[in-house]
Amino acid sequence: MREVLTVFLAAGFFLMTVLYISYRRQIVKICRQMSFLEQNDTNMLLTSSLSCREIVELTGHMNDLRILAREKVCEYQKQEERLKQTITNLAHDIRTPLTSMDGYLQLLKESQDEAERKRYMGVIQGRVEILGKLLEELFLFAKLQNDSYRLEMDRENITQIVCEAVFSFYGEFQKTNISPEVDFVERPVWVNCSRSAVSRIVHNMIKNALEHGDGEIRLWLGEDNGRVIFRCINRVKRPKDIDMERVFEQFYKAENARGNTASTGLGLSIARSLAEKMGGEIRARLEEDMFCVEMSMKS
Repeated sequence: MREVLTVFLAAGFFLMTVLYISYRRQIVKICRQMSFLEQNDTNMLLTSSLSCREIVELTGHMNDLRILAREKVCEYQKQEERLKQTITNLAHDIRTPLTSMDGYLQLLKESQDEAERKRYMGVIQGRVEILGKLLEELFLFAKLQNDSYRLEMDRENITQIVCEAVFSFYGEFQKTNISPEVDFVERPVWVNCSRSAVSRIVHNMIKNALEHGDGEIRLWLGEDNGRVIFRCINRVKRPKDIDMERVFEQFYKAENARGNTASTGLGLSIARSLAEKMGGEIRARLEEDMFCVEMSMKS
């Protein structure tokens, strides 16, 4: 009996020794693979020749972390590239009116004709207003990036706010010869919101339609399933140029809108941030050549 027990103990010790050596060799192999992957730019993943459940799970978790890290690096590189492009585009947007102002200032200095000087002053004033709007958008955008920034909200008549914001574009509608199709609920609709924020959202939505649209604009305000909805729909010339996944992205402009110096590409991004801070949301969709932006808030 003692001899049998001795044999079992010896066999058990031998088996434990084999398992220990196998585990050790596998860990050493994984460490070597890790060193190789750290020193080389490769998409290879860790492998295990030992079919032990614990080792397989460990290798799987390490591979998951490696894949996640690689995805984060790729996303960082994409964001870095977008930031470089954004800085380039933003510098262009600001430099253009500045260069124009400098040229007209030189003409103003050299001109002796009062009518010409008056015209030059008008152009310079227009460029100053463009720069003012660009800087105002950048300042508001910077404030909205702060999580501690809060809007002062109260029970407001959103019907009145939207009507006033739309009417403020009367001059621009006339200038562009656009007669928007308007369909608004006639009775007052009250919403817990920031009056200035709602006005800014509506303003940015209509401004976006005027800058990037093709003449036709439809505006709709009403209620649906306990929510107040404002829609701004406009026709676009080249719908294929619009990347719908990026329309609310910071500084995004469609390719055919790059030359617009009065826009930073922040309008819809700011509108979405303001809506979210009031518990609302903004969505966009494209149906053939009709681009629709919709703000929704709980009534």
